Formats: sequence, C-alpha cells, structure tokens
Amino acid sequence: MAGIATKLKTFVTDFQLSRLTPTGVESAQCSLCGSTEVACERGRWLHLPYEIPRSAHHLRDQMHRRDNGVCQACGLEQAFYKFSDEGRKVFYDLGLDVLASTPEFGVYPPSEAWQKQVYERFGYPRRLAKWEAWFAASGTPPPRRMLHLRCQYGEILRHFHERHGTEVWGTDVVHTCLRHVQEHVPFVRQPGGSCAAKFELQFPPGMRFDFIICFHTLTHSQDLRGDLDQLRSWLAPGGVAVFSEEISKKQHNPFHMIHADEAAFVRVLRRYFPQMERLDDCGHHDPHTTPFTLKGDNPDYIVWKERA
Repeated sequence: MAGIATKLKTFVTDFQLSRLTPTGVESAQCSLCGSTEVACERGRWLHLPYEIPRSAHHLRDQMHRRDNGVCQACGLEQAFYKFSDEGRKVFYDLGLDVLASTPEFGVYPPSEAWQKQVYERFGYPRRLAKWEAWFAASGTPPPRRMLHLRCQYGEILRHFHERHGTEVWGTDVVHTCLRHVQEHVPFVRQPGGSCAAKFELQFPPGMRFDFIICFHTLTHSQDLRGDLDQLRSWLAPGGVAVFSEEISKKQHNPFHMIHADEAAFVRVLRRYFPQMERLDDCGHHDPHTTPFTLKGDNPDYIVWKERA
C-alpha cells in the first residue's frame, strides 16, 4: 500500500507541475542601457550536469535554455531569456542550496571543514588582507555599518564586527547559509526580501552603509541598471563598495545573466562610480574569469561614492 500511495503522490505532483506556466521570458532589451538593438542566438538548449528537483520542474525551460547575445549599443554580453516574476519567486523560495550543482550547500548544519573550504575557495583570506590594506593606505576609517551581499557563513561580517565594532548586515541566496548566520552569528542583521536575480531587499527607511561587499551578485542580475542604481543609493556619502567575482564568462550557467570580461565590467562601473581602484590578484585563478581579465588574474574593484 505504501508503494501505491507513493506512486499516486508522484502522479499528482507531476500533474500539478505540468499545469504550471514555464517561467522563462524572452527579452529584447539590454539589462544595462535599455537598448533594443541586440544580437542574440535564440533557443540554444543545454544539458545540465545534475537533475532538476521535482519541486522546480516548471523551471526546466529556464534551467536548460540559453538566449545569449550582445547589446549593439553598449557592447555588454548577457542573457536575453530571463526569469519571470513568478520564476524568480520560485527560485528564491527554493534557494540555491536546492538548485546549485554543489550539493554540500544543501547540507545543514554545515561542517566546519566545509565552511573553511568555502572561505578559502572564495579567496577570502587574501581578499580580506587586501581590503584592510586599502582602508589603511587610503586613510578611510573602518566602516561603522556594512552590508555583505552573498555573505555565505558570515565569516567576513564576524571579522569586521569583532575587529572594528562594525554594525553588520548580510544576506544570501542559499537558505542554509542564512540559517547558519541567524543561529550562529546572531549579531548579523538580515534585511527582508531577496537579492536573487534582482535587488528587492528591505531596510529601515533612510539606512545607508559605509561599506558594501557585492560578491558574485551582479552576474546574476536581470536588471543590471536597476540593481546598480539601488546599490549606489544604499551607500552613504563617502561610502565604499567592493565588487568580487563579478568578472565571469560562464554562458552555460542557468543563473548567470551577465557575461562580462574585465573591460566590459569596468565600463559598467564607470557609469555609476567614476572613482575606482583595481586590487590585483584577489581571488583564485578560474577558467571562467582569469582569461578575461587584463592581467590574467582575478581582481576586485573598489569604488567610492563622493561625499555630499
């Protein structure tokens, strides 16, 4: 009887999922400049190296289909097949711990060995040293309040809170990371809303940050212009932002909307932050990043907002 019940439940689930509207939406407008002069290869279908969970079955077109192309006005390479509003909600509700190709993110509680591996894999020991050196050399005081987009397990926020007394805010698109931070790094404040594919975070009115870490977030953006406008508005006068792991050419990834080499990414940043500095060799060498940088490394970019 148990086997029959399981089969019946599976049949009902499949029927319900089959009636849901696919979540992909064709776009013909640049995410950055808004131009409709785009050159795009439509409907390329790729196989994924992992199975899509049954609960995300109606995301299958979005997960498999690629419509990559280049804006003819600003030159930015990007995806022109995007999540619908419903699709983004499904994606956020599931979390990357369910949809990612790295199953360890779905394990809770995370082992100390895995947390250490993530911290080192994302180059944080080297990055943190370079950020601290930049603050000291530039005469910029330690941040009083900071925000980390994609904060993983909260190690960077812990560092700034314990060393500098910084008020720390963080969010992620991996629910197990958010749960770990909430339960084990309780001084981290988490905004409402999501940063999955579009910034829809909710802060107290008028809140501004002295330091924002934007880690591998813009590459997922479906509204690059809107997200950069939003990020700039979150910076206090004189505030600093650092962009890490945003230079990426991973066109086969179902969550990557922006495919920027370093030259293109610098052009994007200059639209919003005329003052910037390159920090050389911050992250590990990566085949989707290193060949597309000006020095064959993996740099971070620090920008700052002019004082009022």
